[in-house]
Amino acid sequence: MGQKISATSLRVSTKTAWNSVWSEDNKTYSIFLFKDLEIKKYIKIISDRLAIKFYQALVKPQNGALNIEIKNISGNVFHKLPRSLSFLESFIFNTRAFLSLKLGLNFNFWKSKLLFSNIPARFFSEFISLQIKLSPKRRSKNFKYGLYYGIKSTLSYYYNNRTKNFVSGIKVVCQGKWSKTSSGRSQKIFLDLGRLNTQSCSHFVDSHISTINTKFGVCSVKVSISYNIVDNRF
Repeated sequence: MGQKISATSLRVSTKTAWNSVWSEDNKTYSIFLFKDLEIKKYIKIISDRLAIKFYQALVKPQNGALNIEIKNISGNVFHKLPRSLSFLESFIFNTRAFLSLKLGLNFNFWKSKLLFSNIPARFFSEFISLQIKLSPKRRSKNFKYGLYYGIKSTLSYYYNNRTKNFVSGIKVVCQGKWSKTSSGRSQKIFLDLGRLNTQSCSHFVDSHISTINTKFGVCSVKVSISYNIVDNRF
């Protein structure tokens, strides 16, 4: 059979070497060989290209503002560091922009123009979740529209600044109860940019789900980003 994978051997602080042990006959050799090579390539993609293996995000809400710091994880076994997140040493997102959510006005969700480049889905998912959690205007009738507009403007800026050969699509799903409704049903927001491909050896789908608790219930935010060319992701 093909090589069995141990989860502990793929940790950042562990050095691994790939060894294949075979047990087959002449009829099944080619099948197991193809499967083993496929697993090898997929593990190489995950180990060498995934940014969250190198960096961790420290999120600290303070006085209505969200401070996000990106720090390098020590003791990694990889020699080539990715270019992603290296410029995000410290960003402060002012969440008080929600106070300008009024009927008839343009919804200025995030005031600062930020250049997002090679950002994992976890960053966007946690950022959107904390915007919902820290907003004082969740009960407003215009909050849902302002939330949709803010997500669309931010992700569109990231998507349009990437070549189509790099990012094929982005999908965001916000579902839950962040405000009181007459029927008691959950609110939903769907946003699609481009086309979300299926994960394979030639396509990589980075997704993350964040869950927050509000006064009216539970709300979850799922962000999925599809990359066309995996080898050029970082």
